[in-house]
Amino acid sequence: MERGAPVSPMTMRPKRARPDPEVLAQKALEDEATLRQKADDMDLVFSEHGQKTITLITGKLEKRVAQLIREDPEALAYGKILTELGHKVNSARKAVDELYRKYLTPK
Repeated sequence: MERGAPVSPMTMRPKRARPDPEVLAQKALEDEATLRQKADDMDLVFSEHGQKTITLITGKLEKRVAQLIREDPEALAYGKILTELGHKVNSARKAVDELYRKYLTPK
């Protein structure tokens, strides 16, 4: 009897090969390094157009994070707790600032 592709006993569908997490992490680091190098080569961050681009992208990211927070019940609950405690928090701006800080931190 011939053997076929491995099948999941739960779904009875063929199992898919999962990429190695270490390979994915290495690829992400290489992609990040490439993008940083390209940005440095173009002096993107320091040019007027670069600053406008960064401002535009940051604004879009803030809106997206705010939308995700509004659609997430857990995030909504945390927001209500903070509001009840009297804290006015711009969650989207704070999240963007944290993401940007992590991006700029050398690995």
